[in-house]
Amino acid sequence: MKKFTSSSLLLFSLILGTLILIFIWWNSNRLPSEIHIAAGKKGGQYYQLASLLQKHFTKITGHKLVLHETNGSNENINLLKAKKVDLAIVQLGPLGIENYELITPLYPELLQVIVKNNGGIKSIVELAGKNIAISMRGSGMQDSAMHLLDHEKLTKHVRVIEQYLNTIETSDKLDAVIATTGLLNSDLSKLMQSGRYRILDIPNAKGLAMRQPFFETYTIPQGLYRGGKQPVPAKDIKTLGTMAILAGRKTTHSEIIEAILKAIFETNLKNQLPVLLNKQQAFTWALYPKHPTAKAYFNPYEGIDLVASFLESLSASKELIFALFACLYLIWKTRNQHNQKKQLIELSKQKEHLDSYLDRTIEIENEHINTEDPEQLKAALEEVTRIKLTALQEFTSEDLRADQAFQIFLMQCANLSMKIQSNIQIQKKRQQQDNKYYYEPVNNSV
Repeated sequence: MKKFTSSSLLLFSLILGTLILIFIWWNSNRLPSEIHIAAGKKGGQYYQLASLLQKHFTKITGHKLVLHETNGSNENINLLKAKKVDLAIVQLGPLGIENYELITPLYPELLQVIVKNNGGIKSIVELAGKNIAISMRGSGMQDSAMHLLDHEKLTKHVRVIEQYLNTIETSDKLDAVIATTGLLNSDLSKLMQSGRYRILDIPNAKGLAMRQPFFETYTIPQGLYRGGKQPVPAKDIKTLGTMAILAGRKTTHSEIIEAILKAIFETNLKNQLPVLLNKQQAFTWALYPKHPTAKAYFNPYEGIDLVASFLESLSASKELIFALFACLYLIWKTRNQHNQKKQLIELSKQKEHLDSYLDRTIEIENEHINTEDPEQLKAALEEVTRIKLTALQEFTSEDLRADQAFQIFLMQCANLSMKIQSNIQIQKKRQQQDNKYYYEPVNNSV
């Protein structure tokens, strides 16, 4: 009997291993009868989008897409983590995406401060002392609203109420609503088309966007919701926005992801929801890494040369061709490992550099923990802001920005800034009190 050569044995092992992997892949990727998606409240744009996806998804897969009505992004993420849903629509914001995988961005969500026309409120600062609806607990709307109120130093001067945006129509107690949602939210559109409400400018939008990396500046165009002699809004409105995204877990079936992406980008869904990004816009939006299956969908030609070479090697009958392929593969693998090692080393260096920035913020906190001089505190606040801006300019790596250490650094900067600002206010009040006592006239009568 002719003895097997080492090359023939290697070829046989590769074929057998490939067949085993195909069998495992085939069995692990069979879809369940029902696919579950966490949406939002009925009447909101998350639920509207999920409802539109139902028909398209079922037509593509033959499987039912079950909608879960929720209070918003926080609850959606918790359902995803608990493996009670396969997909979730969430707002990209302070939640981050550390514990789940981005499948695709969907559409911008704009922060809108809505007040009654007859309420007399004409600017953000006039919200002090008012009742403001900030949506339900567990929603991205509430998180974004609190960030705005904190930035404008209004948190302690307003009464926040956990109610949905359309409650302002039936509640005499509500003075304003802060909502971060898509422009085609049916509840929001109905509210604004009534002509009884207006949207306030956010004059400090650029400043807040610089402090919070998940915010970007946007403009709401005049007459978006209503035209005619009394358009709504009456003029272009400066505001902030973030992105609504579709997320899943690393273990979410690849066929589910492929089918949902086809339902979004290969149907007439955009005609039904015009604010939706098209496929090219979604592909070029690269703030965070995407799920591997989503990457393959947006860039199907990635790695095609390697696959072609592999198939050619399987059909080759001569050991010389196989040996050449194996040699090329080893060269590619070695080079790839070398590049990965270099990337890891570079990432490690950037993390060490990031740690030095974090250590400096801790030093600033320790140095000024008992400082009472407002000028020194202002200088410390400026240094913290400069450190954060420098870090954002230096560290552009997607891997580092998605790393928990970078999120901790941003949180430390934000918390320290708020702490120093609070201390400045305390010291100013104390100095005002001291001056009051100093100038009080002395009674010299006996």
